[in-house]
Amino acid sequence: MQKLITLLMVCLTITSIQAQDAPSFPESWAGEYEGTLEIYAAQGLVQSLPMELIIQAIDTSAHYTWTIIYGEDKVAGARHYIIETTDPEKGLYTVDEQNSIRIEGYLRGNLYIQVFTVMESQIITTTEKMEDGSLLWEIIANQTTAVSKTGDSMHEGEEIPEVATFPVSAYQRARLTKKE
Repeated sequence: MQKLITLLMVCLTITSIQAQDAPSFPESWAGEYEGTLEIYAAQGLVQSLPMELIIQAIDTSAHYTWTIIYGEDKVAGARHYIIETTDPEKGLYTVDEQNSIRIEGYLRGNLYIQVFTVMESQIITTTEKMEDGSLLWEIIANQTTAVSKTGDSMHEGEEIPEVATFPVSAYQRARLTKKE
């Protein structure tokens, strides 16, 4: 249990430091990015398609577009979201899907992370600003029903917490470079 408390304290300290040192977001990420989205399943790469991410100021520094375009059809493939600055000191931002769905996300260093569930799946989305200015966009989808649970026992005098593992359904990845 002491190891878990120590780990949590380290995480809280790192979060505090990162919030202070983080570059301005989303304004420093503004631009139009493009690349190829690769979709993987258990058998490997199953699909590749063009992808774009457009981040542009709307009205103030607190509201930016977060438009994702999948595929060749830029109208049918467009997902028009808005990213709002919620609490930059905590690295907290919210993506408004403009349909009653609002998903909180967290900036940790140069990585924007969202974790949410939908229709029996947990989705972890990350967008990382790379040193060369490109963005690495990734999604991991997993089921919300555990395939195994271990721990929940005493081991050599230490109380071990229960650990549940979940099956990964899909992985998507795109390296998006900024358009000139």
